[in-house]
Amino acid sequence: MAKRISELPPQYLVALGPILSLAESAVDTIISPESIYISRFGEEDHSVHFHIYPRTSGVTREYLKIYPEQEELIHGPALFDWARSYYRCTKQEALNSTSGVIGRFREYMDTRR
Repeated sequence: MAKRISELPPQYLVALGPILSLAESAVDTIISPESIYISRFGEEDHSVHFHIYPRTSGVTREYLKIYPEQEELIHGPALFDWARSYYRCTKQEALNSTSGVIGRFREYMDTRR
């Protein structure tokens, strides 16, 4: 299992850009967020994977209650770190609360392959 993007086989690297573009397009179409953050960390399981985080108006509102000084320019990495703590839940809770959206993503992806 690759720990860095540079360790991925060439055929994965060729597909990576289009896959991330498709994922971002799905998030934009289904959720219509104010902004979309795409990051790669791999700190916990040490594998190449990406976090795609849509910043909705509700998330922005909650964040700015705590960090009003960022209203002019929200600092994406700080918001992502805050959200990981603020919205922390078990994997099962996350699956239960997002099952409808996950189904919509699957449908979106299946129609574009």
